[in-house]
Amino acid sequence: MTQSLVQIHLLYGLHPVLAALTFRQRNIKCLHVREDWFKGQAADGLARPWLSRICEVADHSRIPILPTSSIELGKLVNGRAHQGVVLETDQIPINEVTGKTISHLLSSLRFGSRITRGTLAHHRRPISLLLDHLTDVMNVGSIFRTAAFFGACAVFLSAAPCVTPSNLISKLSVGAMESLLFYRLTDTIADLRVLSEAGFLIVGTAGQNSSESLDARYKAEWDLTPDMVGRNDDGGTGITPRPLLLVLGNESTGISQEVLKACDLFVRVVGSHESACTPLSPIPSSLNVAVATGILLYHLTALRHRTEEVGQSCFAF
Repeated sequence: MTQSLVQIHLLYGLHPVLAALTFRQRNIKCLHVREDWFKGQAADGLARPWLSRICEVADHSRIPILPTSSIELGKLVNGRAHQGVVLETDQIPINEVTGKTISHLLSSLRFGSRITRGTLAHHRRPISLLLDHLTDVMNVGSIFRTAAFFGACAVFLSAAPCVTPSNLISKLSVGAMESLLFYRLTDTIADLRVLSEAGFLIVGTAGQNSSESLDARYKAEWDLTPDMVGRNDDGGTGITPRPLLLVLGNESTGISQEVLKACDLFVRVVGSHESACTPLSPIPSSLNVAVATGILLYHLTALRHRTEEVGQSCFAF
């Protein structure tokens, strides 16, 4: 197999393909569309407007559109649910964490948080996620979808073992992955220092039994105030609210020790049965990481962006 073939990635599904065409983070070779669409025989009426929009965006970007039989589409993606479209592309870019790349990220937030792609206006907020050794692709797909919904601008990935963005995760995230910027930590301590010195507020997520070791930095999510999470502070970045990095720990072991030490604040979602929970209790003492992410992003967004105009915010206060 040649080097060029090795680098080809096959993105499939209506939402991921349209998102990749819209945000254009990837280099795109061509678009395969089921051939019956060109004959006016698309079987699924719900798919018709999506297929039409996909072809319109691809044509506008001068991306070759190849009519392809349903059988051939299935072969391309090994029988996965392609919904009539497959995009030949490269991997979504993953940046290193350096002073230069983080400065560029902050500049993009400072001068152009509202990103226009064709008819789509995408509002990015100064909040990012750090996935600290997460390994479950289902969780990560859900997290990416939630992050994009709340306007997160970037996702930072720990060193291995940690899930890497893939075409499967793009499908699981309903294409939301394509709107996010990605960065990989190679030296955890040094890279977190770069983020901290750049002005990021680093907020860890903590479980039920963490309060004894996390001192005054430990807060229940309902005790948070806007000032605690950077609502009226730019951290020296010129961006208000202050850029915030929400750290999500491994599904079993939580946040690693070297990341714990770098956190400015810890927050947890409080359950109703905490006093009854013991190490062997049948009652769960914590939430699934993807569910907790949704709750925390909602709460942080409400605290930090409550005064946004309707149309820029997910909230209508």
